[in-house]
Amino acid sequence: MGKGIKILVSLITGLILSVASLMAYPKDEVRVALAYEPTTLNMLEVKTGIDLTPVLHLHDALLVSDPETGERLIKNSLSESMEVLPNNRSIKIRIRKNAVFHTGDPLTAHDIQFTYEQVANPKNANLVAGAVDEIEEFEIIDDHNFIIHLYEPYAGWRELMWIGICSKKYYEKVGPKQFAKHPVGSGPFKLKSRRSGE
Repeated sequence: MGKGIKILVSLITGLILSVASLMAYPKDEVRVALAYEPTTLNMLEVKTGIDLTPVLHLHDALLVSDPETGERLIKNSLSESMEVLPNNRSIKIRIRKNAVFHTGDPLTAHDIQFTYEQVANPKNANLVAGAVDEIEEFEIIDDHNFIIHLYEPYAGWRELMWIGICSKKYYEKVGPKQFAKHPVGSGPFKLKSRRSGE
């Protein structure tokens, strides 16, 4: 057999094995390979930009980028409406009533406040903590309505709305260590398992 034929046979064999291995996975499962291993899958403890790729697929946010145009943070996701109040430093937000976490628990304004406070908490050393420095306080109206009060008018306020929301109830139930190992969000993907170093 000539050298060219051997290479062709090797390529075809490799292709067949690749297709066969892909067919072995369940149709509702997505396997992702990243060039670098994320330090966490927990939105509350994001340390590097590498972490954000999987984290933002597990956790839904108030605003997301438009998937067709790529325009950043213009499309309501968890939010149903947003209104800048007359003082120009407060944003009134209504969230979808049908939003739920992967556990089936409803997602409420309390979860959003909890997530933002944990992201800002210095003990979590979160990479994106600086993004929420503009927020002075949360004012919860009810489970689906709240106001974010900023220290001063901030033209880039939409940049505060991309943070993935975590379940306060689940966090309080399992504690920070278990939550870090198996975070719960409401994004398009749900974490089944993670094997570090593979």
